Amino acid sequence: MMFNYFFGSDTRSLGFLEIVNKKVPTIKVITLPHSPTGRGRKLKPNPVEVYCVNNNIAFEYYDSKETYKDMSIGLCVSFGKIFSEAFLEKNNKIFNIHLSLLPSYRGPSPVENSILNGETTVGYTIFQIDNKIDTGNIVFQESFKIDNDTYASSFYENVNSLFLKKYDQIYENLNKDVVTMTCRLQTSLLRMITTLLNVVWIQLKK
Repeated sequence: MMFNYFFGSDTRSLGFLEIVNKKVPTIKVITLPHSPTGRGRKLKPNPVEVYCVNNNIAFEYYDSKETYKDMSIGLCVSFGKIFSEAFLEKNNKIFNIHLSLLPSYRGPSPVENSILNGETTVGYTIFQIDNKIDTGNIVFQESFKIDNDTYASSFYENVNSLFLKKYDQIYENLNKDVVTMTCRLQTSLLRMITTLLNVVWIQLKK
């Protein structure tokens, strides 16, 4: 089971979308509607929509009330919306790529903050999105070195390159996570059934 949905809305999403689209040509993209930009505040499509149109990739605009029934696993990269708890509960798993070694630099602008603070060891984290900010179950994490001359643009390029190289390993980690969660659910369900049967048995004996 691999990503078949991609959530993104700005230029930082594009490198990852390009990689995933090559791996999964049937990827479906969820992005945001046109927003006013520039001095004239004219409505313009975001970079992800433009990329999808130019590359014949299926896309639609995000709807927080929607249930994406055909979504196996979603990947979210630099998406301009926070998913509500209700949305997460009714949809399958969505994983986020966060450009820091969580739990360090949670929240917005992790790349810029890492550079400004003079960090020399940085990285990225892939985790399952939950109802809090950057706190979900981590399935993959990788670090790399930077120096004082590193720009944010080269940081993004480095992460894109690493993501491509480690794609198969990430795939394996995701499947292990899905299998583990399935086993936990099955075990929990079995315990509930056993408890219920015990209660019924006791009542029948009375």
